Amino acid sequence: MEADTERALVASIYSALLDPSRWQGFLSDAAAEVGGGARLQIHGWSEAGGGTCSVAAGYDPEMILAYRKLSFLNPWAQSIVRAPVGVPLRSERLCPEEVLKKTLFYADWVRPQEDIVAGAGMVVGRTPAGAFMFGGNIPVRYREIGQPRLIVLMKRLAPHLSLAWQIGQSMLASKVQLAAASASMTPAAAMILLRPDGTVAYADEAGERMLAEQALCGIHHGGCFSLRYPKAQEALSAALQNVQRGRGTPVAVTIPGFNGWPTIHLMEIDQSRCEDWPLATLLRLPERSLLCAVGPARPAKSTNLLAALGLTEAEQEVAAEIASGKDTALVAQRRGVSVTTVRSQVQSIYHKCGVRNRAALAALVLTARPIGGNIARTQDELK
Repeated sequence: MEADTERALVASIYSALLDPSRWQGFLSDAAAEVGGGARLQIHGWSEAGGGTCSVAAGYDPEMILAYRKLSFLNPWAQSIVRAPVGVPLRSERLCPEEVLKKTLFYADWVRPQEDIVAGAGMVVGRTPAGAFMFGGNIPVRYREIGQPRLIVLMKRLAPHLSLAWQIGQSMLASKVQLAAASASMTPAAAMILLRPDGTVAYADEAGERMLAEQALCGIHHGGCFSLRYPKAQEALSAALQNVQRGRGTPVAVTIPGFNGWPTIHLMEIDQSRCEDWPLATLLRLPERSLLCAVGPARPAKSTNLLAALGLTEAEQEVAAEIASGKDTALVAQRRGVSVTTVRSQVQSIYHKCGVRNRAALAALVLTARPIGGNIARTQDELK
C-alpha cells in the first residue's frame, strides 16, 4: 500500500469520528485499494443477538439487508468475536473452507455473491454487549491477489481503527453525560445506552462493571438488557415500547431507590436532534435510543426484622414475593433464576425465620417492621 494512500485512509478514519457518514467513503476507498472485487464492512456482533452490517461497501444491498437474519449462522463471526483486538485473521483460519461450504450461511449468503469465501476480519473494540469488527470478503477467483492485499491493509490500519474506537467511546461518554445533565438527572454511577430492541449500544466503565457483576442487571434473551428488580424491569419494558413506537411524549422515567436498590433514570435520546454524535453509525444507533442511568445505591435507613433474622437482600425479596402469593415458578421467572435456586432460597428463609410454611412466612412478612419504627416495604407494595 502506497504511503499517500495509507495517509488518506488514516485521515478518513479520524474524520469519521466527528462525521460518521465518512465511514462509507473510508470503506469504499479501502475496498478500491484492495481491488479484486473486495467487499468491506464494519459491523457489530453479540453471541446472543447476532450481527448487523453497520456500514458496508461492495456487497449486494439485498444481502446486507438479509445479513441480520443470517448472521446467527455466520461461522466466521462466531470465531472472530473471541479474537484479540486489532489482530487480522484470514477467513480460512476462522472457519476451514470445507466446513464453511457445508453451512446454510454459505449457500444463502456467500456463494450467491460470487462465492466470496476468501477474506479476513479483526475485532476493533469490545463492549459488554459484544464485539465491533472490521472485515471483508474476496471472490474466490481473486483470492491469490486480493486476500494478501486485504491482510496488509488491515495490519496497517489496525492501530488507527482501535484508537479511533477508544476515542469515539470517550467522546460518546461525554455526549451521554451531557444529555443526562440537560434532563436534570442526578449524577449517575453508571450509564447504559440501549437501542429500541433492548440491546446495549454503549456502556460507560461503571456500566460495564455493573453488567459483568450481573447483580442489578444482565443481558438475557436475544442479547437484551434487563434489570433484576421487577418494578424497574416493568418500567424499562414500557419505556422501550414507547421508544419503538417512535411517537408521543419522549420517555423520561425515574424509578426511586429503596433498601439498597439505586435510583434508576430512563430517558429517551433523539439522535436526530443532537449534533455530532461520534461513532453513531459504528454503534448502530437508531434515531431514538434509551439511556438507562443508574444512581448510587441508597443504603437502607434501618435494619428490618427480616434482615435482623439473617436474611440476605435476595432472600428478603424472595420472601416478599412468596408472601404475596406468587408460586415458585413465577418468582424464578421474574428474578431470572432457576426454580431450583428459588426453592433453595425458600428453604433457607424458612430455616432463618423459624417457620414451616407459606402462611407462617406471610404473617411474618406482613407484620415485619424495621427496628426503629418504619414499616418494611415489600416489592408488591412498591408497584
